This record gives sequence, structure tokens and C-alpha cells, in this order.
Amino acid sequence: MMLFGAPCVCAQKAYKPVKAALKAGNADEALKKVAELENDSLHRGDPKLYKMGIDAYLIMNDAENEKIYLKQACDTAKFFNSTYGIFHYALKCDSAERVLMEKKRKKIKYRSGNNSLLALHYANLYAGCRYYYLNKKWDEASRFLRMYVDVYASEIWMPGHRPETQKRRLRCAYLYMKCAYRKKTYQDVFRYEDLLLADSLHRKPALEYMAASSVAMGDTAAYVGYLQQGLKDYPQHTFFFSNMEDYYMQRGQHAEALHLAEQMLKIDSSNVSFLEGKSLALFNLRRYRESIATSLKCLAVNDSLPMPYYYIGACYCNLANEVKLPAAISTPEYRQETEKLRTLYTSARPYLERYRQLAPDDRAAWAPLLYRVYLGLNMGKQFDEMDAILKELKL
Repeated sequence: MMLFGAPCVCAQKAYKPVKAALKAGNADEALKKVAELENDSLHRGDPKLYKMGIDAYLIMNDAENEKIYLKQACDTAKFFNSTYGIFHYALKCDSAERVLMEKKRKKIKYRSGNNSLLALHYANLYAGCRYYYLNKKWDEASRFLRMYVDVYASEIWMPGHRPETQKRRLRCAYLYMKCAYRKKTYQDVFRYEDLLLADSLHRKPALEYMAASSVAMGDTAAYVGYLQQGLKDYPQHTFFFSNMEDYYMQRGQHAEALHLAEQMLKIDSSNVSFLEGKSLALFNLRRYRESIATSLKCLAVNDSLPMPYYYIGACYCNLANEVKLPAAISTPEYRQETEKLRTLYTSARPYLERYRQLAPDDRAAWAPLLYRVYLGLNMGKQFDEMDAILKELKL
């Protein structure tokens, strides 16, 4: 009997300083003692120890809450961290009780009280999530958001005790994803993947973050998979189309890029992103006349877009490159081909000059082409300007 009673006596003796600190209202001292006992294998896993951790954080939380009620200066971080601490130890307490129930068939003692306690403080846990997120404290925000989402699904809740906050829970899962991305802890972005993809409100932005995170992690297959899923579900959302087009272009898969753009144009024939994508693909495939026609369609929808002007001007210049001048200058064929060159450069000029106006900093793109145009049209003053720019750019 003395042998079986020894651990109980030992625990009572070890917990005495904690109880004294709690009785004195000294939460910091009580938590220090609880942390020390958690490192002791003899006491680790005792629900009673974790209950004392809850009580210590309650003292701290009530003190800060009273300041708020009395309109006194409150330590906001301390208030929210004590709220978190209540949940932290409540979950530990419940987990320890479940272990004892399964191994030693002991009854659950603290769950009912902890349920009521967590239900009471759940709104403040959410406020803590928002506080740290809005203050851009991503590590703290992640910790709170993870707790808010995970505790909802834990086994701690008894029937009728779980708060009806599924909308907030989904919001917190999404904010956790954003925090993980901003911290560049990309693997954490996928923690609530199933939860967010099942929600119509958050599915689209979640696919974006997961696609971007897959790129950062070097997982090309996953990246393409998320883009394709996004294209299927949200065909008119430009993120998925633009990134899929870039993926094809970077790999020289211009035929695939063209096919994608044409498929998307069947859904929306006047979408400028799809038209631009098709024009670029045709340009890269050296189908210049078709690229010009597509860019003109794009400008008919929106004439303030810079890239269609560039594609048209560049296409005319590339068509000029294909003109072969006969060796004999005095022949009719030479004059005919020379006139063809002049016509192509004349056609290119207004589009390239307009692109220059819309994208003045992109000198490396428009200066070499305008150099050729002004040279071909014998425009000395303009040619000299382009020559000076190219020398400055060392092109």
C-alpha cells in the first residue's frame, strides 16, 4: 500500500509550490514551476499538472481583462498570450486524461469544465489571431491561427459545447496560409489544403498560394497541377492562365501555349489576356501575320495595353528581315523589294513609337527596333537618337 501511494505523495509535495503561487495570485511563478515539472518524467502526463497551468493563465488573463474593464492600460500581448496559454494547457490536460482513460480506465475529470472555459475564451483567441496578423507579426499570428483552426477539430469538445464558428475557422485557415507564404515556410502553406479547397470562398486564392509555393519549393509537377485545376475551375481568372502560359514559354513549348490560349478564347473571345497570350505564342512560332491580326483584335478591346503594340511592331520588323534584296540594284525586282521593306517599316513605326510612349523604361525592347525602322526609312534625326540610346545601353 505504501508503494502504490508513494507517487501520489510525491506529486502532492512537488505541486505544493505551484499551489502556493496560485493561491498568492502569482501566475508567473506558478507557470515557471509547472514548466519545471513538465520536464520531469515522473509528473509529465499528469492532467492535474496541466490543470494548474490553466489556472495560472486564467489568473494572468483575468488581471489583464480587469484592466480593460476599468479602462486602464492593458498589456495586449500578455492578454492574448494568456488566452493562448489556457487553450494550450487545456488541450494537454484533455490529451493526458484520454491516455489515462485508455490505459488505466480512469474517468475523464476535467473535460466538462475545460469545455466551458474554452467556449468562453474562443472569441478572444480569434481576436488574438487578428491582432497579430494585422500587426504583421507572422510567427505569433501563425501560432494563434493554427490553434484556432486545430482546436475546433480536437476531441476535447463534448456534445453541444463546440462553438459554431466554422466561417471564422475557414478564415483563420486561409490567413495561416498567407502567413506561411510570407514567412517563406512554404510547406506550411499546405497544412489546411483539404479544408480550404472544399470551401467555395477560399478555393481560388488557396490554389494561387499553393501554386506559388510549389514553384518556390521546386515542385514543378505540383505547380502545373494547381494551375490546371485553377484553369478548370476559374477559366477567366488571369493568374492561372498567365502562369501556365509562362510555364510553356519558358520551356519553348509555344505550340502548347497557343493551344491553351485558343481553348480559353472559346470560353471568352474578347478576353485581352487570352488574346495577348495567343499573339505572343504566334510571334514565337514566327506566324507573324497571324500575331499581328490577333494583337489588333486585342487593341480593339483595349487600346491602352502596351504589349500588343510591341508585338505588332516587332512582327513587321521580323517580316522585313525575311525580305531578300536582289544583288542587282537597277532591276525592277530590287525596287519592288525595297518598296516592300519601306512599307513594312512604315507599318511598324507607329506601333513601336506608341509602345515607347506606354513603356518608356523598356528601352532595351523598343530602341533596337526603332533603330532599324528609322534607318530603313532614312530618318536621320530619329536614327541618331536611337543610336545614342543603344550606345548608352551598350547594345
